Amino acid sequence: MFADLHLFCLGAAAVVDTALLLSVLERRNWRYVTPPVVTIITGVWLFHSGVFLDFLLIEADADWSLAARWLARGVMCAGLLLMPSAMLHGAARCSCTGLEIRTPWSWRYGLAYLPLLVLPAAMISLAAAPERPFLELLSNYLQPYLIWSCLVNVVAATTFLRLRRRTARPESRQFLAALAAILLLMSAWLVYALFFAVDHWRDLTSLVPLSVLMAPLVPALLFAYFVIQFRFMQLMVERTFVYGTVLAAVLLFHQLVVDRLVDQLDRHFHLDFAIVEGGLLFLIILAYQPIRRRVAESMRYLLGHSLDEVRERTRRLSVGIWHHIDDSPQAVMDWFVRSLGESFGVTTAAAWLYDEHGELLVVSGDVERFELVGVRALHTALPSHGYVATGGPQSADFEALDRLKQLHGSFAVRLDHENVSGLLCLGLRPWGSELSEEETHAILLLVEQLGVALHNAYLQRLRLEAERRAAQNEKLSTLGLLTSCVTHEIKNPLSSIKTIATVLGEQLGPQHEHAEDVRMILDEVQRLTDTTTQFLAFSRPEENHGGPTELIPVIESVVHVLSHLSKQQGVAVVCDLAESLPTVAAGQNAVREVLFNVLLNAIEAAGKSGSTGGEVRVGAIGCAEHVTVSIQDNGPGIPTELLDHVFDPFVTDKPDGTGLGLFIAGRAVGEIGGRIECQSGPTGTCFTVGLPIDERA
Repeated sequence: MFADLHLFCLGAAAVVDTALLLSVLERRNWRYVTPPVVTIITGVWLFHSGVFLDFLLIEADADWSLAARWLARGVMCAGLLLMPSAMLHGAARCSCTGLEIRTPWSWRYGLAYLPLLVLPAAMISLAAAPERPFLELLSNYLQPYLIWSCLVNVVAATTFLRLRRRTARPESRQFLAALAAILLLMSAWLVYALFFAVDHWRDLTSLVPLSVLMAPLVPALLFAYFVIQFRFMQLMVERTFVYGTVLAAVLLFHQLVVDRLVDQLDRHFHLDFAIVEGGLLFLIILAYQPIRRRVAESMRYLLGHSLDEVRERTRRLSVGIWHHIDDSPQAVMDWFVRSLGESFGVTTAAAWLYDEHGELLVVSGDVERFELVGVRALHTALPSHGYVATGGPQSADFEALDRLKQLHGSFAVRLDHENVSGLLCLGLRPWGSELSEEETHAILLLVEQLGVALHNAYLQRLRLEAERRAAQNEKLSTLGLLTSCVTHEIKNPLSSIKTIATVLGEQLGPQHEHAEDVRMILDEVQRLTDTTTQFLAFSRPEENHGGPTELIPVIESVVHVLSHLSKQQGVAVVCDLAESLPTVAAGQNAVREVLFNVLLNAIEAAGKSGSTGGEVRVGAIGCAEHVTVSIQDNGPGIPTELLDHVFDPFVTDKPDGTGLGLFIAGRAVGEIGGRIECQSGPTGTCFTVGLPIDERA
């Protein structure tokens, strides 16, 4: 039993050494590996591999076994000589250049490997009687080797402790201190085991020889720990080597320990315990969830789609999201749903986007395959960023799972990101195959990225809109300044003309033949004066909007003023006003300005109706807090792309329009605390103006 333990420990050490050596020799680590590290690990690997092979061949009686044991012991000797030599090389290099990786080679480092010249003589001594114990054959070399090895360990430990004081990185300081302590303890234990505990080497049940044989593995494991934990020396250990090492150690333990124990049980109970062992292994896999997941993952890797293929599809879709992000949300979702279905082999795929009120904004994909009521129920049942699938790993959300099954879907994920909320639903795949765990995670990642991209696009549109409004405000500011300047320049000449014309009219008298011409001049001058006053009012808004104002007389006055225009346009203006309306908390001029611009716009729009005859209906009703005035025309409607910007300055679809009328109306309504809304379609447009009621009345 103890022999099996020795054999297992040495075999496991050889496996660990092999994995560590392959890791440092990996191509991506070539730039960061130093020669002393490679030679030390090579020496440990040679030593443990030779000892393991020698133990395996102890009971062999074939003719070739003696030659094989001699060769295995030669490998042991090579490892024993190489380990102190490489350690001395590393100490010398650290003493000269510190922990620098790329340093020039010096011939002085080669002197550390001179003890390897003893190897041919040791091989001759081993060939004399390969069946005798290893230490007996090399007893003449034991004391010099032990002194040399301990001296090297002490020198190396001292060098590492000195270097530790000059090293800034915490992990490097920890590594050097731990390595120095291990080297000193190893030296002390070697002296004790080979000089004071020699009798234990003849006792097969003693752990002293096993501890000596396993001692070189300790610094190797220390180095591996710091490489994995801190990427020491910028080295990277492939995870496959770690898994392979664990698997090889488990198989070795099974072969050397479990198999022999099962053989004894078979002979004692006359029962095939291999079947029992297989059943126990199966139960362990089913009972322990981490192992069950790893086994399922390995089977998917082995039998399912290639992981590289899934990653490549994910990468293409991820890049495509940002290529299409400047498109409209509808176009982005159409592309995403179609591409996702094609990439992951789903026959049906659909997506729905909702606003903050739960109203549908975007519908994309094969939506006719899914019932809208069930989609809303599934969207409500799923938590934020949650998903559900009919197969594979999933949450225990049975309500969402039932909803998904009712929709005949296989996978659904809810999207929630800031102002973006939605649901992606995938149907069944051909032959009823399920999405793998890698594909599920890839889709979740893509959906989350899509949500972020849509939100960023929304913020980008808001930013552009703000910049556009800022530019328009700057234009308005410039227009106000120009208006003030032009008004100032025009008003002075107009005042002079008006004064001269007035004096001239008084001198000529009312009976003069040019008296009518003078009166016409005065009227035109007054009109120009009123126009300049309006421009000045535009650049400097009126401050007094307090009211109260009777609304019906103002409406009738505005309709009367614009009656001449309505007749020219062939438009009938119909008023449907309540018999009595409460007074509004707004100045008469402000209300007149708002209604004038809105009604003027409606008459011009109704005039485009052609031979059908234009009509504008003006209504007014009172409620608890507002008086609502509606002005509706039967014109062709406002273009969709302009509907959200009708109250912005310089927005118009008229060839000779300025785009300021509705802007002035909207600004005036805002200043008096009211509201104005616009609804338009192919059969006409309706403006609704809400004016606050004067509570003092």
